[in-house]
Amino acid sequence: MNKDGVTAHVGPELEIEDDFLAEVLEGEEVGAEIILDDPVQADYQIQRIGRLRRKQEQVTAVVARQMEQLQAYLQQHVSRLQAEMNWRVTPLEIYVRDANRKNPKIKSLDLPHGKLKLRAEREKIEYDKGKVLTWCDEHAEEALKFIRSIRSIDKSDLHKYIKDTSEMPDGVIIVPPGEPNFHLEFKDLGEPPLAMLSHKKLEE
Repeated sequence: MNKDGVTAHVGPELEIEDDFLAEVLEGEEVGAEIILDDPVQADYQIQRIGRLRRKQEQVTAVVARQMEQLQAYLQQHVSRLQAEMNWRVTPLEIYVRDANRKNPKIKSLDLPHGKLKLRAEREKIEYDKGKVLTWCDEHAEEALKFIRSIRSIDKSDLHKYIKDTSEMPDGVIIVPPGEPNFHLEFKDLGEPPLAMLSHKKLEE
């Protein structure tokens, strides 16, 4: 168990493989240039190289197994910690949304260790590409404001065109913003800094 109270034991296999790696990696230090005087010495070097290649393959296989075990360990504990964070974030979201319903002017709550925020979504645009392109063929001059030469639709320019002209091309749907997204922002109070934690808004 480490100083944070997390048990870091991942099984006896790693300990065995660590000992194995230490043994395999023992060998002669690379030093002065080797000078060969006869075929026997040359063949000996070939044998040594063959043995080193086999060790290299063994080390690669062992490290790959260790990485798989460590990845599984990481995934297991990260998933557990993420589940607990989500569990604790949910009541915070309920709390700030309830405050906002009671007083719509409340968009955030500033607490000693962090802020609870509601961020408004932007209006979205959805469209049927085929219908919009057909409309563009019939309104070529206007369509040049948001149609690219490769016949793809620039959503941002299309949205701007609708806002500027109030004309709705065929196949376009304006999706109004939903409820504000919830964000939990931590404050740095001397502990290791934590990234801002966002949480999908609750299903109504």
